[in-house]
Amino acid sequence: MMTATFVGTLVLTDAQIAALRRPVLDTEVEWRPLTDGGPLAIPYLSHNGYRDRLDAAFGLGGWGMVPVGMPKEKDEIVYVPFALVVGGVPRVYAWGEQRYFETNREGKRSQMTYGDALEGAKSSAITRCGKELGIARELWDRRYLRALKARLGDQGGETRRREGPDPKANELITDFTRGAGSDRKVGQVQRLWMIIRKSGRSEGEIKAWLAVAYGIDSTKKIRRRDYEAICAAVEAPGPLPEPASREPGEDDQ
Repeated sequence: MMTATFVGTLVLTDAQIAALRRPVLDTEVEWRPLTDGGPLAIPYLSHNGYRDRLDAAFGLGGWGMVPVGMPKEKDEIVYVPFALVVGGVPRVYAWGEQRYFETNREGKRSQMTYGDALEGAKSSAITRCGKELGIARELWDRRYLRALKARLGDQGGETRRREGPDPKANELITDFTRGAGSDRKVGQVQRLWMIIRKSGRSEGEIKAWLAVAYGIDSTKKIRRRDYEAICAAVEAPGPLPEPASREPGEDDQ
């Protein structure tokens, strides 16, 4: 059971406050749909963005996440209580959560392990603890969200929200090449593998990530709604993102 030990007693320097409250850049903002298959309408900062700000404020190794209770499961979601520890002292507490499927959509055993689900819950808890320290708090501010979506236009999902969800969003991506000569267009699966090879990531790394992040075991099972986000994540340097089950901005929609 969680206790409130040391909560509210952390004293921060001006430099630490500035590091935690560093404004979220438009290029850092990611988007998720409000409903499955719907338009990209909810902006959020990935857990890596929270980690970067915690590192800047407290230094590498100066903070960490510690489970303070046993995992609980309900409706295919794993819940784990965590404490954010700073300088060896627990300072903020939050529940982390991650959806966990033992089987995928085809009824086969999912490649997501229980350990993967627990790790996802940890990332979820980092974002919630970080919010208490002021990280990315603007993503819950309605005025900021309106300005953000005005700046980024359709990327924020406004146009697609008015038009309604893409009726083909749940279709699988294509793996065939179309056209001939100068009109030749590679299939989406082929394009993705070109991006993967250029990024230097291994096939095993990609498949393991797809299993954890999207519950699929093959690039041919990627749905159109997820395709561009997956390509962008693979192209970006650093670790592949681990989606949390709930992200900043959701409360304000």
